[in-house]
Amino acid sequence: MQGTQQRAHDNATAVKALSDDCLVLIVGVKGKVREHLSGDLQDLLGIDNFAEDAVVGSLFGPGIGDALTTNIRRCLRSRRPYRVEATWQRDGADLHLELQLLPHGRDSAIVMVRDRTSTERFNEQVHELAFRDPLTGLPNEAALMHSLVEAVSDSQLREQHLAVLRVHLNGIRSINHNFGREAGNEVLSESARRLAAPTLAAMPAVAALSTMLQLRLARTRGDEFTLLVHGVSSADALEKLARTINEQLAAPFSFADNRLDISGSIGVAMFPQDGAEPKSLLCNADTALGEATLAGGSAVRFFSEAGQVPRQKRLDLEQELRWALEQEQFSLVFLPCFDFATGAINSVEALLRWRHPLRGNVPVDEIIPLTELTGLDEAIGTWVTESACEAAAQCKEISDIQVSLNMGARHAVARATPDRIAAQIAHCGLKPSRMLLEIRASDYFRHRKTMEHGIAQLTARGIGLVLDDFRAESMHLTSLAVSGVSCLKLGRALVANVVSDDNARRCTAAAIAMAHSLGIACSATGVENERQYEMLKAMNCDTYQGFFESSPLPLEALLERLKTTNAPTAARQVTCD
Repeated sequence: MQGTQQRAHDNATAVKALSDDCLVLIVGVKGKVREHLSGDLQDLLGIDNFAEDAVVGSLFGPGIGDALTTNIRRCLRSRRPYRVEATWQRDGADLHLELQLLPHGRDSAIVMVRDRTSTERFNEQVHELAFRDPLTGLPNEAALMHSLVEAVSDSQLREQHLAVLRVHLNGIRSINHNFGREAGNEVLSESARRLAAPTLAAMPAVAALSTMLQLRLARTRGDEFTLLVHGVSSADALEKLARTINEQLAAPFSFADNRLDISGSIGVAMFPQDGAEPKSLLCNADTALGEATLAGGSAVRFFSEAGQVPRQKRLDLEQELRWALEQEQFSLVFLPCFDFATGAINSVEALLRWRHPLRGNVPVDEIIPLTELTGLDEAIGTWVTESACEAAAQCKEISDIQVSLNMGARHAVARATPDRIAAQIAHCGLKPSRMLLEIRASDYFRHRKTMEHGIAQLTARGIGLVLDDFRAESMHLTSLAVSGVSCLKLGRALVANVVSDDNARRCTAAAIAMAHSLGIACSATGVENERQYEMLKAMNCDTYQGFFESSPLPLEALLERLKTTNAPTAARQVTCD
């Protein structure tokens, strides 16, 4: 053990600094203990007195004894203090010792021995807190930066490629909200195990990448992991790795007999083309991750300079969306749904619109992903529900129609959703049966087990459930028999081809017939011409909506249309009720 030379100071100053936590010995140049000056022998060494021939090797073991003897000689030759750190095992436990050496005459030195074990343990704990994620045990963002600095430097020297993969877990906030933080923590811990380097390396698609030298995983944010990939040679190899990661995350999780589902969005940046510095590399990986998150599903996006302008537009929209609620920039329009048998309006679908003061009308396809990305989907969903209930109350004065709301899977499974919606309906003096909730069929069939409880609570209160955008590939009708679903809305893809495509026509007719056999109504979306109207009517479809009959209407125009279309004195029973 090489001692460290210390700044010189006289023996009087050193001895004056002695304290009870320090064992002070005078040791000869050959390691013999000559005198015990201060400190508790029993506390540190477990003995009461020294034997006359005691040497430091017999007290601390030959390793520390030899190192101490060597450094005493150095101390005496240079006439300067030395410091030695050593690990000593006593009673099966490791003790961290600090030994200070001071010249004492020509052939001996003062040796001050301190037990730094508690200090070492404290420093280790501080290091753990500073550089380790307590939930998963993985390195955190600070540790990642240290690793990335080293990785960039090493890649420069070796002229190798390096990649940063930012992995966002879509759905963790929803799980925390609906099942509690304990469930979310379980999913995060299991995700860390699935994304660990040994687990990924064992996957066939990754094992085949012979150029993959090293993977380093860190949990860098609440619902985000980051992977450093050394030695990767191509974007194709990274694409395979990213797809493997998403496959790992797509497998269902389990908590308290509940099935929990998440997906991964991955942003990729490569060194050196996407950033020569660690911070720029991470920043560009974040930018790519933002694009992947907006794309939805299990998307993977690589950073590219060409995408900077649309990305900046998206970032601006994110910021402005946060002000839109406060500035009353949102509004609702209503798309009427007509009864094939009577021609009357029996329900309207509430659609969100954002009138931006500078950009004009922002497309709804841009709004929805942004609300989920910024965490404003719940607040905006509450505003939509309240506004739709108020509109339904005004329509009730003319005709007691139903109002349907589009709802994401996250809100459908939220514990508070049934009570919140029921309270909003009651506040407006409406019957629960006047409100319909629309959920995309793909979301319903993907998360059906998770959504069962929430749907049961909604239907128990009399709130109707509609499966929106029902397609030929969604023919899981047998699972709907006990689902509480009251209406299927045939997707635009089926309706658009019902006239020209024999297969679409047969699928549409089969879906309507099977739904009716289960006591479920059918509605057609996107009816745009008379031939589609006539064919769907012949198939006994119950209701329809689309530009053939009406475009989405502001509330005032809807009220006028109700006066001319629906009999003001006869409240009609809705087919989907």
